[in-house]
Amino acid sequence: MKNLVLLGLVLSLAACPGPGEGGSRLVGTWDEVLSPVSDDEPSYAVFRDDGTFELDTDGELQIGTFEETDDTLILTDDTGNVEELPYATDGTLFTPIGLRHLSGGAGFAGQWLAEATTNGESSTMELVLGDDSRFTLAIGEQDELTGSWSEEAGELVTTLEVLDSNGQVLTSDLPWQSIDGTVSILAYERR
Repeated sequence: MKNLVLLGLVLSLAACPGPGEGGSRLVGTWDEVLSPVSDDEPSYAVFRDDGTFELDTDGELQIGTFEETDDTLILTDDTGNVEELPYATDGTLFTPIGLRHLSGGAGFAGQWLAEATTNGESSTMELVLGDDSRFTLAIGEQDELTGSWSEEAGELVTTLEVLDSNGQVLTSDLPWQSIDGTVSILAYERR
């Protein structure tokens, strides 16, 4: 299930001073926080104080330069692709796709949105957490995931519900990380 979500993130794909402007809270090595039931190898990200980055996702290495402006992380890889991602960090955790709470009631309920661009083309990830404990997660215009949600120990947990080929409902818990008014399904912790 992680691969489906990450594929959507790739397809759809804080305010800290950038390198040369007094440093960055992102400088260092970060390891992906995996679900307790995941058997995937964790990805990692390295941000250097010279403004370069290295990102390993499922064995694929991306290198280039980065800068930070107004809660946006701008990655320019060595092939010239430019990604602008909403992010958040508290110094120990880093989320490259941070959804911000737009509307809703108390706690997590309501609408959450992240907008990113890849080479100037905009894409969105929208999470709607209903008062009835149901959620919808729309990744771009093609993927929509549904299920139930709950708050556990102050963190958001969504339970994805998918029909298999026999019509049986399969479920998978997807824990989210909360940082600085954002929630994200993809997070890294400082090594």
